[in-house]
Amino acid sequence: MINCFRYMRRVLLWFAVLFAVAANSSRGQDLLAFESQEVSDLETDLPTIEKAFPTQIDDFRELESILQPLAAKAIAATVGVRLGDAYASGVIVSASGYVLTAAHVSGSPGRTVQLTLSDGRKVRGKTLGQNTDVDGALIKIDSPGPWPFLPVAGPKTTTKPGDWCLATGHPGGYDQKRSAPLRLGRVISVNGYRLRSDCPIEPGDSGGPLVDLRGYVIGVHSRIYNDATGNLHVPIVTYRRTWERLKDSQVSVLGPASSFLAQFDFDQDGRLTLTELPDGPRRDAYLRLAKTYDFDAEQPQEISDLRSRIGLDLSKRRNVQLERPGQMLFDSPGELDALSKHHYTRGLAALNVLRNATEEASRWTVDVLVDGEQVATGTILDSDGWVVTKASELEAVVDRQWITCHLFDSERYRAKLVQVDRQYDLAWLKIDATDLSAVQWKTDGAAAVGQWVISTSRGRTPLSAGVISVPAREIRSTPGFMGVGGSPTRPDAYVESIVKGSGADRSVLRVGDVILAVNGVNISSFAALTTEVRRFVGGDVIKLRVRRDAREMTVAVRLGHRSDPKSQDDAAMAGRLSERRDGFPFAVTHDSVLLPEECGGPLIDLDGKAVGINIARSQRTGTLALTSETVERLFRTIKQRFATAE
Repeated sequence: MINCFRYMRRVLLWFAVLFAVAANSSRGQDLLAFESQEVSDLETDLPTIEKAFPTQIDDFRELESILQPLAAKAIAATVGVRLGDAYASGVIVSASGYVLTAAHVSGSPGRTVQLTLSDGRKVRGKTLGQNTDVDGALIKIDSPGPWPFLPVAGPKTTTKPGDWCLATGHPGGYDQKRSAPLRLGRVISVNGYRLRSDCPIEPGDSGGPLVDLRGYVIGVHSRIYNDATGNLHVPIVTYRRTWERLKDSQVSVLGPASSFLAQFDFDQDGRLTLTELPDGPRRDAYLRLAKTYDFDAEQPQEISDLRSRIGLDLSKRRNVQLERPGQMLFDSPGELDALSKHHYTRGLAALNVLRNATEEASRWTVDVLVDGEQVATGTILDSDGWVVTKASELEAVVDRQWITCHLFDSERYRAKLVQVDRQYDLAWLKIDATDLSAVQWKTDGAAAVGQWVISTSRGRTPLSAGVISVPAREIRSTPGFMGVGGSPTRPDAYVESIVKGSGADRSVLRVGDVILAVNGVNISSFAALTTEVRRFVGGDVIKLRVRRDAREMTVAVRLGHRSDPKSQDDAAMAGRLSERRDGFPFAVTHDSVLLPEECGGPLIDLDGKAVGINIARSQRTGTLALTSETVERLFRTIKQRFATAE
C-alpha cells in the first residue's frame, strides 16, 4: 500500500512538472512574438560571414559590408537611460517598448525613468523586474509605440567563443552631438550567466546591447575590469529564462550552477580574489587549489586564464572537496573553450593579415624621439621631409628641440620644430631628407561608421585596428586642471594646497609659493589665477612665474583633467590616456586601443589610404583622429608660410 501511494505521488509530481512547463511555454509566447518581428528583414539584408577567422584582406571587407548596415539598426535601438543623477544605456527589444538594461542601472522595480532615443526624443518608462545576481533588468516605455528595436537571440541561437559581435551604448551618458559609439569585438568566453568579449565598453555603456552579426541581441553590458578585453555582459538566455518574472516586476536570483571556478567568484566579476571569499570551506578549498596548482591566491586571478593554466577538461574532470566529504563540484562546459588571445579582434592573427594593407603606410610612419625615448608617432607629409606629430607630447622639450625622427629604414634624422598648432595639437617638423615615401590620402569621401581602420607603425606589424565608432564632429574641450588651492580673500595667488597626483603636484611648485604670472599674464589674486588657467585645456603646458621666499623662478605645469587625481585608473582605462584628449574642432572616433606615444601616426583604411591622423587616446573605448581633409588643409597653409619665410 505504501509503495502504491509513493507511486501515485510520483505520477502526480510528474504531471505537475509537465503542467508548469506548458504554462511557462505559453507565457513565453510574448517574448517569441517580438523576436519574430522583422527578423526576415535582418536575415535578407545582412550576408553571412563564412570564415570565423580572417585570412586575407577581403575577409575584412566582407565583415565591413555587414557592419555598416547593422550599425545603423543597432544605434537606432540603443537608448540613453537616466534615473535620478545616474546615466546609462539600454536597448529596445520589442515594438511595444520593452527595454533591456542592467540591474545596477534600473534600481528597484516601479521607478520612473527617462529614456532618450537615438533621434533625441525623450520618453518616460517604468522599471520592472530584475535578475540581481547576473545584473539583468527590464524597463517598459510608457507610450505605446511602435519603437525601433532589435530582436533578441532565440533559444536555437548558439553564441560561442570567436563569434564576432558589436557593442553600442552611451559611454559617459547620452550626448546629443554624438551617436551611440559603435565598437567591434569577439566573444571570448560565455556560459549561462556571464559573457566576456573584447568589445571595449566603459561606464555609461551599462545596459547597452551586445549584438551578433545577424542583428540579434546576445547580451547586455554589465561591467569592466583591467585591460580592454575585460568586458562582461549579461547573456540573453538569462532574460529568456525569467521573462515573465521580469514583466511582472519580480526580482530573481539565478546563480551559477555547479561551475567549478565560478563557485569561488562571489562578486561575479570574472576573476577570483581571496578577499571576496568569506571564511569557511570555499576559502579553504581555494587556498588548497592555489597550493596544488602553484598560483598566488593573494593576487586576482582571471577565471579564463586560471582555467587554461590548470588545464581543466571535461574528459578529465577534476574535483575539489568543498562543503563535506563526498560533495564535489565539477567544471561547467559553458566557458571551457575560451578564445585564444592570438585570435582576439586586435590579436596577432588579425594584425598579421592587416599587414598586407599597411606595408606602404609603414614607410610614411616615424617614431618621434626625445633624447632617444619615443614620445609620439609621426606621419611623413611629403618627400622633402615634412613630418606632423602630436604637439602636446613634445611640449616639455620645445625650448631645446632635441627631437629625432626614426624612419622605416632605421635612419634617424634630427628634426626642427617649425610650428605648433595648439587648436589641433599638431607639431610641424622638418627633417633634412629627400625622396621620402609620403602619406597617400583617401580622397573619395569621409570614413563611415563600421569601416575598418588600421593604425600603422614604423615596423610592418600595425599598432592596432578597429572600426569607425562615431563620425567626425567637434570634440568639446574641458578646462585644464592645475590642482592648487588658495584663499579668495588674500591679495595674491598664494598656494595653500596642492592636489595629490595633479599637474601641480608633478611639477616643482610648492605650498607657500606665490604665483605672479601665467604665460606672461600677471596674476593679482587666486580668482584671477583660476580664470586664466581655465583658458587652457587638459594636456596644455603653462609656464608660471613664481615667487618663493625672496626669489623668483619659472615653473612649467602640464594641466590635467579635474577627474584625473581621483578617478583615472590606468588599469580600468586599459592603458594611459593622452593628456590632451579634447578640444579638437573636428575629429573622428574609432575603437582601436593605442597608447599616448602611439598618437600622431597615420590611420588608414583597407585600401592602404590614410583617412586621418591619430591625435589622442581619449577614453577606454576610443581614439580620436583628425580627418585627412583637416590635416591636408592645415599643411598647405604651413608649407606656404614656411616658403614665404625662406
